[in-house]
Amino acid sequence: TIREHVLKFGAWHGERRVTTRDQRELVIESRRSLIVDDNQRPVSQLVIDIDVTDERRRQLSERRSQRLESIGTLASGIAHDLNNVLTPITMGAKVLKRSLSESMRQEIIQSITSSAERGAGMIRQLLAFAGGNIGPREAVNVSELLEEARAILVHTLPKTITVSVELNSVLWTVCGDATELS
Repeated sequence: TIREHVLKFGAWHGERRVTTRDQRELVIESRRSLIVDDNQRPVSQLVIDIDVTDERRRQLSERRSQRLESIGTLASGIAHDLNNVLTPITMGAKVLKRSLSESMRQEIIQSITSSAERGAGMIRQLLAFAGGNIGPREAVNVSELLEEARAILVHTLPKTITVSVELNSVLWTVCGDATELS
């Protein structure tokens, strides 16, 4: 608990969500410091609470605006990637109209299926990103995230710009929402 932390370390700061008597939910930035007597025994604590609800709402709105602005920038890169996904589907469907061996038919069907699944995954990510949905907090591989960002940037930026990513051999995973981090 906060009280135990203050007693153990002498101070605590963080954010808390509280509900007021009239049932409004507030975000409170709180700082607590332990006050001790002459014998270094805890006697009380100094508590400073600041209502940061409006500031957090403004930040959330700003992040949403940035997200929407980013979608415009990414649209051309995503259109290119979706075209790459749809091409094997279209070509595969045309080839399936011909007489083929069963193994060849299965191979083409598998290619069509995997391309459609990749496309659906891209659309899900885009919708989650655009909608600002708060996704699950989970372990996120930063190296993979950076590689995805690099691939998108390569398709989005003019060809006169070279994109390169240099990473340490092993990056720690982080706990977060992969879409929000993207």
